[in-house]
Amino acid sequence: MQVILAILIVMISLNGIKPFTVSDEWENSIDIYDFNWPADATSIGKVPKYKTDYSFYNAIVDILPYNFTEPFEKCKLIKFQGGSVKSIHINPRLDYISLRETSSENVIIKPDVFYKLGHFTCTKSKLTQIPENINRLKHLTYLNLDENLIETVQMDQFNGLNNLKKLFLSSNKIKHIYSDGPVSLPSLTEMYLDNNRLQHFDVCKWDMPTLSRLLLRRNNLTHFAIHQFPALKELLIGGNPLNCAWRDRLKNKSIRLFFHTYCDEKSVGDFVLDCSPPNHQLQQHQVSNFNSSLSQSEGTIPNSNQQVSELSDRIQKLEEQLKNLSNNQLISDLSTRIQNIEGQLNNLNKNRKNYQQVSERMQNIEGQLNILKNNQQVSDMSNRMQKIEDLLQNLTAKIIEQQNISNDIIEAMYRTEIERASKKTKKIP
Repeated sequence: MQVILAILIVMISLNGIKPFTVSDEWENSIDIYDFNWPADATSIGKVPKYKTDYSFYNAIVDILPYNFTEPFEKCKLIKFQGGSVKSIHINPRLDYISLRETSSENVIIKPDVFYKLGHFTCTKSKLTQIPENINRLKHLTYLNLDENLIETVQMDQFNGLNNLKKLFLSSNKIKHIYSDGPVSLPSLTEMYLDNNRLQHFDVCKWDMPTLSRLLLRRNNLTHFAIHQFPALKELLIGGNPLNCAWRDRLKNKSIRLFFHTYCDEKSVGDFVLDCSPPNHQLQQHQVSNFNSSLSQSEGTIPNSNQQVSELSDRIQKLEEQLKNLSNNQLISDLSTRIQNIEGQLNNLNKNRKNYQQVSERMQNIEGQLNILKNNQQVSDMSNRMQKIEDLLQNLTAKIIEQQNISNDIIEAMYRTEIERASKKTKKIP
């Protein structure tokens, strides 16, 4: 057996591949150096099977399959330090995965798999985006993607990570952080965004009730709606061209600012610490004003040129408010009340020219009401587009699954060829 192993090592050396070594000094962990995958697939039996923690140093891996740790029966943790791990399939069984300085470009998470992973680190690598399907890691409490090449972050990708407590995105190239809808991270306590290129920090759709520590040092920020984080106690925001008025208001709050926080005298504008009211609240306010103005117009039959003129001014205000009104539930009621006003105007016998102008304005209002009714068709079209997007997402998942199967087949073929080579070596006298 020793002769065969020696021959295998010689063959690997001749092919320019350095044999890996194993350091087994600890009870539950093991260190492996200069491992190559899949070149070392047939020699993986040298590695003890019953450890829980496996650390790889200077490994060379093109694609790490999800079942890579199957020979290690008790494995719960894997670490890769240095070397190269271009792509990694997240193993559903593992609790802890760490990649540091591995030039990793792709993290593959299947959309239809249950994962146990609680800790994931991929730092000093080459990720250009947040891994797709990251929200499938339901048990994740710690996510560290520091020092990569990420430029854009879509925050609603994190929705569903209800156990996430710490999020690290420092030292990337992030210019934009946005969301298509609400963002909810109910357990997040710490968020790190130092050393990026942020100019705008729109947090008004974020719900992070437990966020207490926020780092935004060395960006290009002038302000943000800090009151969106009710539990915030520590803010590190030095190295930004802050608006001075905003900074001064911030000093009066019960938030701990580390070091001296400078501001930029050239940053003009008066920025508040709160978000603007949500659209539905703004619409309710507009509807209330519209109803108030409309009530003033009802129940009064104009009987003079002055009254017609006053009514004309009121209708003009109604028209302006109607432009901002998009609450379809009130359309029917508003239409009925406007018809009542028209009935009152029909009783006018004086100044028919002014009455004609008023009547035309009322017809314009009704036309706008009809347009609002057609918004339901837009809503139906939006729902149909959402269904198409869901179908495309499912198709993408199936394509990824087929690619994974192809990778497994290629890997199996590679192993077979190595085994054949080993058998031929055994027959050499």
